[in-house]
Amino acid sequence: TYQVQISVLRKSSDELKLGDVGQRAALLVVEPYFYTSLLPWHGLRVWYIRHAVAPLLAPGARCIPSSAAIRAMFVDSERLQSLRAPCAQVSGFDLSAFDAACGTAQAELSPCVLHDYLHRPASAPFTLLDVDLAMAPADMAARHEVALLPGRSDALVVWLDVALDEQTILSGAPGPDNCFAKQAVFVLRQPVVAPGPASIAVEVAFTAATGALDVAFVHDQH
Repeated sequence: TYQVQISVLRKSSDELKLGDVGQRAALLVVEPYFYTSLLPWHGLRVWYIRHAVAPLLAPGARCIPSSAAIRAMFVDSERLQSLRAPCAQVSGFDLSAFDAACGTAQAELSPCVLHDYLHRPASAPFTLLDVDLAMAPADMAARHEVALLPGRSDALVVWLDVALDEQTILSGAPGPDNCFAKQAVFVLRQPVVAPGPASIAVEVAFTAATGALDVAFVHDQH
């Protein structure tokens, strides 16, 4: 029976010792979705767990998931752009200071299920950052020149893809059949209207110490 083959250890991953498991493991499987995750890249917690238990793994141990990618796409959505509308007053409370603080941000970040908002793609999907889960967590940064489709761009939608192996990917990409994962949207301070060829430079930085993802935009109108 499984009772003989499976032991449940009531400890967090950073509390486990080799004596708890008896021998080094040849296989590590980490659940890539967490009920505490608010933003897609919070799923990179698997990266930290994997390295917290590295002393318990045998040489050449197989680890699932094996890699991850933070993916993104620009979208046209007036509904998302309305999220930046000033609050002014709510239930008699003056929120002008909140509006002023939001107004200084280049893009407003919100978790969402994109399928709930009317939208159309404003660019092809692209990879912000590739994450090799075999490497120790480290700071990462990249810059991308993203070609925009003619029309309007209101927000950058971000999601996490997790590769269980070379053939199997769990994608958090927006779509009607994807209800298990939220996306994050960076709503641009001003929508970009591109009647012709245009591009946006996207600068992204991940800070390993805090798990924060920072994104900045530079618009280039040709």
